[in-house]
Amino acid sequence: MKGRQVGETSWNLDQHFLDEAGARRLIALALIRPDEVVVDVGAGHGELLRVMPACKQMVAIELDPELANGLRIQFPEAVVRQGNALELLEGAPFDVLVSNVPFSIVEPLLFKLFKLKFRKAVLLVPSSVAKLLQEKEGLLGLYASAFLMVESVESFDGTHISPVPETSLSLVVLSSKTERSKTDELLFELYTQRDKLVGNALREALCRINGWTKRESAKVVSAKVPEAVRKKLVPRLLPQELTDVVRVLSPIIGKEKL
Repeated sequence: MKGRQVGETSWNLDQHFLDEAGARRLIALALIRPDEVVVDVGAGHGELLRVMPACKQMVAIELDPELANGLRIQFPEAVVRQGNALELLEGAPFDVLVSNVPFSIVEPLLFKLFKLKFRKAVLLVPSSVAKLLQEKEGLLGLYASAFLMVESVESFDGTHISPVPETSLSLVVLSSKTERSKTDELLFELYTQRDKLVGNALREALCRINGWTKRESAKVVSAKVPEAVRKKLVPRLLPQELTDVVRVLSPIIGKEKL
């Protein structure tokens, strides 16, 4: 089978490839230090690896076996991991993550970052996703606000990527949150109890955060959250429902007594 050429897209993997100028801008925002481990998710042909400054270790994750083999040849100094980044990122500590993110995994990757600790992540994503993060909108934006700091968002010239996408793009710089507000704590508790009904998750959240008994917590949740919402599974909450839950419960987060 004839191999793909640089700039040619693996359409089934939803890949686009940066030119040198685009790659340099993304890397510049990462402010990589010599003692850091840097992970490139969706490394493609090594566009970001090629312009990466000296660091402790370069790790390239690439799903496409053919591209991964090419990376091993071009960058023998890098650790190349072939497979699904959403699986490979767990159990592999890193300081900085950089990625020209394949569009199909933008949201799953962001949700994965909730679980990980890192100094900085620089992602090239659709501007619609950047807006959700920046303005804390939608389920993604709301939950992300509890786990991630949005340090900056800037528009990206789509002519620096091939093929030129139909959607507008933005570079987003993120870091792990080290301190959480009351609202963050509530969102954190809900997100980490996604296998539960909303009412039960909120009851447990108030028990943990406020130190209330289950009876006390359940009483407050029943009084403030509609039954139809309480009986939903957490992942089935609509953005407006999640916003309303946070609005009515945030004022009591951190209170030791009812």
